[in-house]
Amino acid sequence: MKVLLVSQFFYPESGASQIRLLEMSKYLTTVGHDVEVITALPNYPKGKVYEGFKKKIFANSYIEKIKINHLFIFPSSSKNIIIRFFASLSFSVSLVLFSAFKKEKKYDIVISETPPLNIAYLTYFLNRFFYKSSFILNVSDSWPLALFDLNILKSDSFIGKLLIKIEKQLYKSSAGCIGQSEEIINRIKEVNPNSKILTYSNSVNSKDFIEFPKNYEPTNKDKPYRLVYAGLLGLAQEVSKYIENIPFEELGYELHIYGEGPDVENINNKLKSHKGVFYHGYSNYETIASNLGSFDFSFIPMIQYVRGTVPAKTYESMAAGLPIIMAASGEASRLITTNKIGWVSSPSDYESLIENLKQIKNVDRDELLEMSRRCRKLAVETYDRSYQNEKLGAFISSLKNDH
Repeated sequence: MKVLLVSQFFYPESGASQIRLLEMSKYLTTVGHDVEVITALPNYPKGKVYEGFKKKIFANSYIEKIKINHLFIFPSSSKNIIIRFFASLSFSVSLVLFSAFKKEKKYDIVISETPPLNIAYLTYFLNRFFYKSSFILNVSDSWPLALFDLNILKSDSFIGKLLIKIEKQLYKSSAGCIGQSEEIINRIKEVNPNSKILTYSNSVNSKDFIEFPKNYEPTNKDKPYRLVYAGLLGLAQEVSKYIENIPFEELGYELHIYGEGPDVENINNKLKSHKGVFYHGYSNYETIASNLGSFDFSFIPMIQYVRGTVPAKTYESMAAGLPIIMAASGEASRLITTNKIGWVSSPSDYESLIENLKQIKNVDRDELLEMSRRCRKLAVETYDRSYQNEKLGAFISSLKNDH
């Protein structure tokens, strides 16, 4: 089958959702499908077009057998939702023009990524006019609900109501929907109980991660535990707020941060007055995968509850054998507590997080080692991407004639 994937972002540096898209595309090629991608010139999360793509309106690249069409965009890393919308709008114009003049229009399936919601909605109409294929919606974050949770938009505003209508129409009009969490799946079912749905979580290639031998020493007060945050430094996480409110060094911890995003400037400003925190800049997937297990714990914060969000760092931490210190609610926190692989506090509940950090210092070494082993076992046996890909292949095949 010929598959066309449309996403504003399609490069691993953009975050977990894009790694998931890339892995999805790679798998489909390995089982015999011909995959082509339409995306923007790579620019996220820094908001600047990458070297090698600058001053270009259009570019082609290949990842293995996957052909990638990069289209023009006015990039921006602004926190302002209006400015980010206009950046997305510029890609929308490029997408319309490219689709109109594209010679190859025969595909069996068109998959569109959301967010952003406007690109998915546009792709839906382009598919109706040009491609006329089975349309699948790939939902990485539950927009607009996530925007409401983050107080970026009000649900009763004109734009908020409009996005809800667009969301519902997409769920009702798609031949099938792919969601990365159970909360997303439940939202799709709520809107369209008859929708064909696949849960395709962020998961992990567990073989990529090295589980280093741990050497927990709870009684050694002179040696701090090393926490690691590796991922997008964005509005949903606001790691800078945790730096400001948690005295890591005083509690006997070091926090090591890897990543890029809108929160980097705030983080760098906090480093000057908050000890025990180290920012190492951006590291690619391969570097993180090979080094993550050398830390003692993974720190995964959210600034507030966001429906449908289970950070990919959760699965990567498990694969590296790292017990998880999480500040989150909902599905993500249930994953930690149900499987007994870490400690959970509510988003922005700094006092509760401080108490967890104090308690961890008194946990027996053997108990920590056993928790580390549970993390790795869960990643390998339950959340390895190979299992997710098998489900994906069956789902795609079931929809090939549904248009």
